[in-house]
Amino acid sequence: MNSQGGGMRTFGRIQTAFWSHPDIIKLSSTAKLIAVYLLTCPHSTFSGCFRLPKVYAADDLNLSVETVSKGFMELFRNGFLLYDETVSILLIINFIKWNPVSNQNIGKSIAKQIEELPKNFKYVEQLRASIESFANYLPKGFETVWERFENHSSKVSPIDLDLDLDLDLDLDLDLEKEKDSNFFCAEPKKILDSTPETLPENIFLEIPTNAKGKIFVVTEEQVREWEPVYPAVDVKAEIRKAAAWLDANPANRKTLRGMKRFLVNWLSRSQDKAKRLPGPPELPDYLKL
Repeated sequence: MNSQGGGMRTFGRIQTAFWSHPDIIKLSSTAKLIAVYLLTCPHSTFSGCFRLPKVYAADDLNLSVETVSKGFMELFRNGFLLYDETVSILLIINFIKWNPVSNQNIGKSIAKQIEELPKNFKYVEQLRASIESFANYLPKGFETVWERFENHSSKVSPIDLDLDLDLDLDLDLDLEKEKDSNFFCAEPKKILDSTPETLPENIFLEIPTNAKGKIFVVTEEQVREWEPVYPAVDVKAEIRKAAAWLDANPANRKTLRGMKRFLVNWLSRSQDKAKRLPGPPELPDYLKL
């Protein structure tokens, strides 16, 4: 196991109880695949907190970004992970509980990886709470590292989440009252104010904006409205391309209000380009039937 650098691992471990745990059994096959991938992927770290743009996961798993987004949402709703769209960093909530820090070398790797996190990472307090019981393995004076984060609190609170995903899905996850049999997941209490337009099955793609924590949601209904307007292009493919371009160029991310205009302009240019492409040459008369 590699304990150097930013905490990257050479292998991941999954306990056999993972497959029989009630919170895992109820997941869809795709969500189970993504969960196993997150626990073992080359991007993961000893802390269970690492950067993973959805396009990376989609490429590794040979899935669409849309499918990965829906899988992340399902895992979030079941208390498996937190995902900060603004910096594309996720936290597997109970990762360290079931992959405990066993020596100071791993502690040093975790410390280095946390020091490299962006200061605006929104779930820093949940990460801090998850490693608090293994503080004796962390380097001396490590506590001061938390002060650089914007969401830093002088007091460590238990993991108790009240999250707004900007998707009209306000989930109140009570992770303090875990059952003894809990493996990786905490059970969500309830979903408030869900609307059909923003339920996971109606979301085509989520695109981060330039505002902290603000996500632009492209719904399946919006895609259906655009498809007849831009008949010469694959609308879903073009939206994914636009999202990938924004992910690769974060300085060019748009405002929540300006994202729709950006996508319409993108589709319009793609439509115009498709119209200019020459068609196949016409067959000579002697080859026509």
